[in-house]
This record gives sequence, C-alpha cells and structure tokens, in this order.
Amino acid sequence: MPRKSGKEDVGREQRKEKKLTEVAERYARFSWRDLVRVTHDFEEWKINNPGHLNRAGVPGHPKRDVQVRPTRLGHALRFTPQMEKMVDFYTRVVGLRLSDRAQDIVAFMRGHGGSDHHVFGFIKSDRPGFHHASFEVGNVDEIGMGACRLLDKGYKDGWGFGRHVIGSNYFRYVRDPW
Repeated sequence: MPRKSGKEDVGREQRKEKKLTEVAERYARFSWRDLVRVTHDFEEWKINNPGHLNRAGVPGHPKRDVQVRPTRLGHALRFTPQMEKMVDFYTRVVGLRLSDRAQDIVAFMRGHGGSDHHVFGFIKSDRPGFHHASFEVGNVDEIGMGACRLLDKGYKDGWGFGRHVIGSNYFRYVRDPW
C-alpha cells in the first residue's frame, strides 16, 4: 500500500478535528432535561386562594390512590473518594459545569442551559457508590403522594418532606430496595 502524502495526512487530521468540533457543539446543545422524559397528563387540582373559590364541596387534597409517575430524572449523586478527579473529568471531558460545592464534601454539576441547579453531583466518601436519584413529578402534592404509596408498599422512610437550601428543590427521600 503506497504511503500517503503529508498533505493527505493534514487533510485527514483536519476532517477529524472538524468532526470532533461538530460532536462537541452538538453535545453543548444537549438538554439534560431530555435525558429521561415521560409523557404525562396531569389532572388539574383545584385549590382555593384569596378571592378565588375554585373548589367547593370537595376535599382539598388529592386522593391517596392517585397514580404518581415521574416526568423525568431530575439528578443523580454518587459517592467518590476522588472528588477533584471526578469534578475535573465531568467538567473537562463530559462538559458539565460546576454549580456549587461545599469544601471537598459535595460538588453539584449542571449541563449547559436549563434552569436546574444540578443534574449530577458527588459526595466525598471512602468508597465509590450510588447515593441517590431524584425524579421530578407534577407538583408538590405528588411528592407526598408518591412517598405515601411507597411507604404503603413497605419501603423504608428516608428523610423529608423538606426543601433543600442549595438547590431550592422540594424532596422526600424513600429508600429503594437495594
């Protein structure tokens, strides 16, 4: 096979560089909100507020047996003994941005665009592992109803109901089977 000229090598390298740039630009436009999205029709819940009686003669709470379905994966956090290496990799290689951190204890990362405080994060630990995943639901009532359904089915309570200070998101932790 004949050797290619230096000009052909340069052209091949330029094409490779162009392709990498296209992939990087496409990735930069990627919306983490689209990572896990489920079509969901939410029943409108009528609530009363000052000057507006939208609900009369019916309970002011949703039925306990309402089926709650996540609309998307909100975020995931992992344990790591190598906080700086993980933050560096997910920033430099994956393209996430550091949103916030508390010393070397926890780091929160986000994608480009969107309004989420974080989509991924790391918690300092002596071993790698999975900490938790957060799923978004239709509203704050569904957080409570989803937790009630899991507890009714025998899953262990975790922590909450509450609101995180850093991300400002509402939460209710329920332990999964593993």
